[in-house]
Amino acid sequence: MTSDFEEIERQKSRSPIHNPARDALALELKKMIGAKISWAIPGGEFSDFPLVGNLMESVEEVETEYEVQTPFGRSYRFDIALLGPALPNSRIILGAIELENQHEFESSKCLLCKCLGFPLVSLDLESLSADELTGEVLLRRVTETTVTSDDGRRRNYFYLHTFLYPAYLQYPHTLGLDQRHQFVIFASDKRIGPIIRYLNKLQEFLGIGENAIVLQPCSWSDDPRIKEQFENEGSIAGHDWRSYSEQSYLRITMDRPPASEPRIRVFHLAMAKLLNSDRPALVGYKVERGKHNRFREDPFWEKEHFPDGELARRCRIAPKHLSEPIDSILRAVESIGQRRFPA
Repeated sequence: MTSDFEEIERQKSRSPIHNPARDALALELKKMIGAKISWAIPGGEFSDFPLVGNLMESVEEVETEYEVQTPFGRSYRFDIALLGPALPNSRIILGAIELENQHEFESSKCLLCKCLGFPLVSLDLESLSADELTGEVLLRRVTETTVTSDDGRRRNYFYLHTFLYPAYLQYPHTLGLDQRHQFVIFASDKRIGPIIRYLNKLQEFLGIGENAIVLQPCSWSDDPRIKEQFENEGSIAGHDWRSYSEQSYLRITMDRPPASEPRIRVFHLAMAKLLNSDRPALVGYKVERGKHNRFREDPFWEKEHFPDGELARRCRIAPKHLSEPIDSILRAVESIGQRRFPA
């Protein structure tokens, strides 16, 4: 992994257009602080509804060559980072942009995306001419689609970890969803305590009311209702939830992030970074409060939808399973690398 990151940095340094393009785009983005840069992508395999966001929401600073620590034993520098409120030791990363000299994502960068807590935009530079290396053109390329581009080509790719889907999925009012949703977090005893303390401090720091986000530690007992609760919410987090914790877990109930309250989305992104990378955990999602996982083999929450003036149809709303510890993914990758295959 370390050598892969070093090769990415060498490729960037060898490109005559990479640094000028990065600096031009960063300068243009700084001008857009406080403005709106809308983006939208399909829900793909995880939802029948689109993901919609504002790239500049809550952004306070734009920095180039922004260094972050990774779970892989070394740091990585993003070309451009969009930074939000300042925490005591760092700023919350709300987005990042990588400028690519080829329209392909290296396998190492795909693995890096597994531990992100913010949207990552990959912008293809390969097909751009020297005349197009202006901040205005590059900014337009960041959010263009095959419909809006001049030549019908899309030069960007938005990567969102599934943990971020609940923060950006846009549902029609006709779906009739509860305005609050829930997350269930299973982690080892040594991780769950720091997770709770961090999230409590984060909520306080962002000035979010105690009713908007409720952290509820849940403990095992012989009460049949508690056993059923563990089985239900454990099955949502993942089939192997018992290997993470059989005695306790954390349930978080929070307002669905509305456009009028960006602090909720900032909290969600910081929580995603914490649970994907800093304190990796097994995380499940309940699209509405009190949801019972009746069909445990189904990886998605589904619901009958009655669009105005249309026939009812069953829709995929969101994934149930949001994240698993990156260290377990790394162990799987390492075991594959150590296998010996016959010639």
